[in-house]
Amino acid sequence: MGDLYSDDITSEQRYPAAAVLHDIRALIATGQREGPLLDYKADISPKDSWPETIAAFANTFGGIIIFGVEGQGDQPRRLIGYDPKGVEMKTRLGSTLLSRIQPRPNIQIRVLTLDTDAGKEVALVRVAEGTHPPYLYNKGDEHRVYLRSGAQKVEADYLQLSALLEKRVHPSPPISLPVADLHQRLRVNDPADKTKPSEAWYRFIMTPESHGAARRLTAAVEDEFEECFHRFTGGFVQPPSAREQHVTTYRLRKDSGNDLVLALTSDGAIGYATHAVTNTNDGPFFSPFEFCEDLISILGITTMYSCRARYFGEHRLSANILIPEAQMLRPGSFRGRFVTGALFEPSLASIRVNMGTEMRVTLHPAPAEPIRQTLASITNDLARAAGTLLSPTFDQFATAFINDALQTVGHP
Repeated sequence: MGDLYSDDITSEQRYPAAAVLHDIRALIATGQREGPLLDYKADISPKDSWPETIAAFANTFGGIIIFGVEGQGDQPRRLIGYDPKGVEMKTRLGSTLLSRIQPRPNIQIRVLTLDTDAGKEVALVRVAEGTHPPYLYNKGDEHRVYLRSGAQKVEADYLQLSALLEKRVHPSPPISLPVADLHQRLRVNDPADKTKPSEAWYRFIMTPESHGAARRLTAAVEDEFEECFHRFTGGFVQPPSAREQHVTTYRLRKDSGNDLVLALTSDGAIGYATHAVTNTNDGPFFSPFEFCEDLISILGITTMYSCRARYFGEHRLSANILIPEAQMLRPGSFRGRFVTGALFEPSLASIRVNMGTEMRVTLHPAPAEPIRQTLASITNDLARAAGTLLSPTFDQFATAFINDALQTVGHP
């Protein structure tokens, strides 16, 4: 399984044809509609408007067109392929773009034989967000500038055209909060002293790899994010504790009694931080169950929110945990949920101070397996830092728990 939006779709070695077709079918199976970054076409027709769509992608956030998909409206139905009629389609696609769009956008083209019918093909054209806009669509004496709006192309008005020209002269980097700044916001305090940062905490930050996920923080965007949190965790989000131009912060109380801090940024990043230990009659302890449950939640929330935003690119996941004292660790089972038995072999005994790990995460089109892989990878890093490894019981728990979580909320 690869990533149609970021992997090299032109390389058979890195992205085999079978994997590409699998990922296209997965998009269709999950009902992934057309949007700002995605368009389906049943055939490659010279009368069709697909060159205009390419120009619109180049002028907006980039995107991908998949040829050979039967659909209804913006909803895909099945992968049927198209009849090339003896034409070498990669050359035809490239020459059409050269003659119709100026300047030439940065594109990748892949043409594959349909695995269920050797007489048919499937083609993909992926275009990057342009660095020299505006990209003009030319046909005869007709010269137009298109933008991508939702699942449609729209002709740029005067103000939008001016913005594209300004972007060409003064390209601006995507909005991005300094990582250290976001880390400071994702800070939990000890209950005994609300001004003192906790000495035992963990934090997750999901940052989109592309600024195509950027959205202005409005009340509607906050409502979408809060609904995603509620659907996946079952908890309700209180009104934001702080609103700034590029970040909204929430402070909540978990069922365990621990504080939870959420942050949503205008570049599409989601942050999550909470206490790493729970206070009990026997003293404070760290539960691997809660750590995994929270990591699954942030992955699920990010999947749902990204789908709402029509962003399907990769994320960078940063995970940090700080537990200063070994006696705060509690080895054993995940409270007997789904499975019992040790989750680490040998048992978890200590965690290195401020253990951190980072990885790229792909949460589309089907979230269950990517979530399981990410959970296992992050928790394995945690286990290795503590001098142990995950047991087979852990994978048994993870699969069952993730499936249960996704069934509860419905597929993101």
